Amino acid sequence: MKNYKIIFPEGDKQLDQDEEFFFLNTREGEEKIMFHEYDKIYAVPGLYENLFQKKLECQSPEVIAGMLTKTLQEGEDNSLRVLDFGAGNGLVAEKLNEQDPDIIIGVDILKSAKNAASRDRKGLYEDYLVSDLARPEGGVMKKLESYEFNAMVSVAALGFGHIPPLAFVNAFNLVETSGLIAFNIRDKFLTREDETGFRATLDRMTGESLETIDEKIYRHRYALNGEPINYVAIVARKITDMENPAGPKLNTDLDTESFEVKNS
Repeated sequence: MKNYKIIFPEGDKQLDQDEEFFFLNTREGEEKIMFHEYDKIYAVPGLYENLFQKKLECQSPEVIAGMLTKTLQEGEDNSLRVLDFGAGNGLVAEKLNEQDPDIIIGVDILKSAKNAASRDRKGLYEDYLVSDLARPEGGVMKKLESYEFNAMVSVAALGFGHIPPLAFVNAFNLVETSGLIAFNIRDKFLTREDETGFRATLDRMTGESLETIDEKIYRHRYALNGEPINYVAIVARKITDMENPAGPKLNTDLDTESFEVKNS
C-alpha cells in the first residue's frame, strides 16, 4: 500500500523534459523532486513505476523489448547474453526476462539504481555493476568483456546528462560482432539542433560500425502538459567496434549529415 501521493504542479507546465518536476507528499511533508533526481525516486519502492509508467504512460521498456524480441524471432540464434546499459531499477530487464535469456548484466552509474533493482526485482540480473563507462575504473571493462555479450539494450538513458556518447561507444564495443544493439533516444537529439553529440556519433557509426535492422518513432511518454514526448527506437546489428576518439571529444568534429529515421 502506498504511503505517499504524487502531485503535479499547477499552472503553466510548458517545461522541457529535463525541467519537469513533481511534489511527493508523505507523512513527513511535501518535497519537490525533479524527474531526473533518480536517487530520490529510487529510494521509494514503486515510485518510479507509479510516476512514469502509470501516470505518464511510459511505454519504452515494452517497445524496445518487443522490437528486440521480434528481431530475435526472425533470426537463427535465439540465445541472449544481454548488457542492460543504464539499467535503472530493472524494468527493461524484466521485459527481456520473458525471453529466457542466458544472462542479463546491468550497468548503471547510480548505486541507488542497483539498490532499487535488487530490492524490487531480486534475482533478475546475473550481475549488476555501478560504473561510469565513459571513465571505467579498475577491472570493470575486463569483467564485462568476460560475459561475451551478443546483445545490448539502453532505454531512456541517452542524453540529458545521463549517458554521454563516449560511454555509449565503450558499451557498444563490449558486444561481439554481429550482436544486436537495441536502444532509444529523444527525437530532437537526431536533428541539427542536437548538442549532446549523439546525432554526429550515430551518423558516424551507421554503415561503418552498425547496420540498422528496425527503427520507428513512437510516444515515449506524455509530458506534464499532456503533449507526447517522442523518441526513436532502433534495433541494429553490430558490424565492428567503433574506434574511440580520445575522451569526451567523441561528440565533436564528426559528420553532420542528417540521421535518417524511418517510420514502421
